[in-house]
Parts: sequence; structure tokens; C-alpha cells
Amino acid sequence: MNGHVKEISWISADDPLEEKQSWKKRISQIISFVPSSLRKELLQHRISLRATRYAAQQNRPDTSWPKPFHYRLFLPIFPTARLNQDYKIMSEIGKGAFGVVHRVIHIPSKQERALKTISKSKILLEGALSQCRDEVALQQMVGHHPLIVNLIQQWQDKKFLYIVTEYMAGGDLLHLWEALDGSLPQQLVKSYIAEAAAALAFLHSAGIIYRDLKMENLLLDCKGHLRITDFGLSKPLKYGDRTSTMCGTLQYMAPEVLSSQPYTHAVDWWSLGILAYALLQGKYPSSPPVLPSKSCPASSLLRGLLQADPSRRIKNLVTLGKERYFSGISLEKIAHNKPDVHLYFCEIKKSILESQDQNVWKSGSLSPMLTEFLSQFGLECEDDTPDERDLESKLKEDSNIRYISEETKSDEKEFRLARRKLESVRQELQTIKEELELVEADLKSVEEDLNSVEEELWELKSDVEEVELEKDEFR
Repeated sequence: MNGHVKEISWISADDPLEEKQSWKKRISQIISFVPSSLRKELLQHRISLRATRYAAQQNRPDTSWPKPFHYRLFLPIFPTARLNQDYKIMSEIGKGAFGVVHRVIHIPSKQERALKTISKSKILLEGALSQCRDEVALQQMVGHHPLIVNLIQQWQDKKFLYIVTEYMAGGDLLHLWEALDGSLPQQLVKSYIAEAAAALAFLHSAGIIYRDLKMENLLLDCKGHLRITDFGLSKPLKYGDRTSTMCGTLQYMAPEVLSSQPYTHAVDWWSLGILAYALLQGKYPSSPPVLPSKSCPASSLLRGLLQADPSRRIKNLVTLGKERYFSGISLEKIAHNKPDVHLYFCEIKKSILESQDQNVWKSGSLSPMLTEFLSQFGLECEDDTPDERDLESKLKEDSNIRYISEETKSDEKEFRLARRKLESVRQELQTIKEELELVEADLKSVEEDLNSVEEELWELKSDVEEVELEKDEFR
């Protein structure tokens, strides 16, 4: 009965006026047999549906109640609405286990942002509902910090969750580290270790254990500074308390996590030690880590962070700041007084030019986000190559490198230009394909709704006929 009554407007929309009035009269007779308490519930349900549709059309949060079950699961973290028309999708910048991330333009402010689209069905199938809700709640709570990616907006519709965050033009630290074969300038490495440490210290002071510090979760903003993202494995934990869930990325897991022992916030400082080792040495450590000799400037830092015994490990910003490696840097103030990394990128440019094969500049070696990021630091390279005058000068200085003729360089330039155009066409085709898939999914959903309405119509007509037969028998 519930389904029949709520879809009256669908049933009678195209009927002639006389038939429409006849149907309304018969339905009123049916409703008269329904108890008053049930009639009130049906009326509230229909009002809720109308409010939901109106709010979705106006791109406004829907405050009506009750909501369908697949909406209530994600409330109140994700308010209900359709895809917000304030955002224009520009390109895809990444994919994850539950969805895809796009670079979008916020039309009113003309600012670039990142839009993460997550499938509700995948979340429920993987049993990650609580994890998804907690991740957004935690990022909302700490996103105001200058070393954490800020969450701007989130909402849901029938099938997807949408999360809008700041757009990090530099991509993740892993892409930069791999593109340069792990040889980042030491001043830049020091800045990144300090910023990651300051971000961890803030999270711990806010009562949060992060548990997933790694290069993939450290994004670079347009000025080259680090921001922490992805709070999927984070959880509220008072400082000094313990937890025992075994989670994280294997390369960065602390010994106490791998041995299934209860652990504290100290596991995050172990992960920082792994990160520092990889940035300083250009490779991940073995297991157990073989630490560098005492002649290395950061040997004391690594020994303090990579202590197998958590009680002897460096696990706060004050102790870390006393290390000789950070002399001249105030870790407590680095979040608001970030070092200028522009000069450090001059070293990146120099190391790239000194690379004999120039492989890092070939198409596909650098991500689009990283290419855009490097261009902001004087590394603008037409057709994915360094400036030809700088390259020619470097080649002439190095007698071990064969001079490339003008004709060969011209052919390579045309080839790279054609390859870039082909890649652009491929991206456009991929975008069109995704849009067609969305349209096809919408059409399928509409078709299912129409079939459901048709079935309810026949059931309603059958119910009316049964009522008429009962009335005739009663008479």
C-alpha cells in the first residue's frame, strides 16, 4: 500500500481528466480502509520525498525526515544533494579503491579544488562505512592546520559520496622522489622531514593517531610545501593510551605493530624515521634497518626515530628539535614560518640537467601534476624538454656526452609534440567515455523506476478491483 499511495502523481499524470477523477475517487475509498496512524505515516513519507526532490533540484542540503535507508547510513556527515553545479570537472588526477579523484574548478571563486567521488556500494561491500565516516569527521576537525589538506565540502546522492578538498598542484612526494631517483636536495629533505614531524605532533596533541605516514599521503602544494592527507586509518586516541589494530603500510610499520602488541602514538614516529631514511639515503631501509655511520649528519636522528623499543624512541617535537640535524630550525614554529624552498628547486633543476640520459623529462615519466608543479619553480620546459640553450651548453661542457645535431633535436621535438597531442586526445576520449557511462547509468536507473511504477500501477488496479468485488459482496 505504501508504494501505491506515494506514486499517485506518476500514475495519473497522463490520464484523461474523467479517468483521473475516477482513479482518485477509488484510491480515496481504499485509503478510507487504512487506519489513521498509517495514513499519517504515509503522508509524512510523501512529504519527505517531495522535499528531497526539491532540495536536490535547488542544490541545497535536504533537511526533510525520514530519509531512505541508503541515505541515513551516511548521515549526518554527508548531507543529501545532487552533484553540485558550482563545480566544473577538468581532469582526472587519481584513482583509489573506492572511487576516483578529479581536478575541478569552483565556478564562483574560480579556484582549483580536488573532488573525490566514492561509490556507496563499494563502501558497504568492503565493510568500510565506519572508516569512511570517521575519516571525513577527523579531516574536518584538523583540516584548518597549515600542514594538513583542508576538507571544504562533502555531500551524497543516491549512489555516490562526494568530498571536496584543497587542490595540491605538486602531486604526492613519492612521484617527485621517484622522478629524481631519490636524490632530492638535502635542504629540501630537511624541510620535508621537519614539516611532516610538525604535522604529526599537531595530530597527536589533538588526540589522533595517524598510522599511515608515507610518501603517497604527503602532497605538495603550489609553493612546494608538504600537506598530510588520507585519514582512513586514523583514529581518536588520547596521548599515552594504547590501541592494538594491525594496520598501515608494511614498509612503514613499527615493530610493535608487526608483532601484534598494543601500541601508542610512537608508531607514527617510527614511520617518520622510515620516511627520513628514504629521503636521505634514496632508498627504503632493509628489515631491520641498517643505520648509516655516525659520520652521516642525520645518523643520530635516524637512530633516535628507528629505535625498536618504543620507550627509547624519539616521540615528540621537543626532543626531535634538539637533534643536531635540525640546528637553526624551530620545529614548533615551522607550520607558520615555512622555509622558502624556491632556491632548493634550483638544485633539482641542476641535478636534472646533469642527468646524462635525461629520462626524467621524457613524456610519461613525470605526472601532469608534477610537471605543472616544477614549472612554478623556473622549470618550464617546452614540449617536456629542458630549455635547448641550457641543454646545449651543458652538453658542450661535458665531453663524455655526444653532441646532438640540430636535425636530431628537431625530430625529437616534433615527436614529443605529437605524443603530447595524442595523449591529450586520449584524455578527452576517456572523459567522454566516463560521461557516457554516467548517462547510461542514469538512463538505466530511470528505466528501473519506470518499470517499478508500472508494476505498482498494475498492483493498484488489482487492489481496486478486489475492493470493488468485496463491496459488491458486502451489498
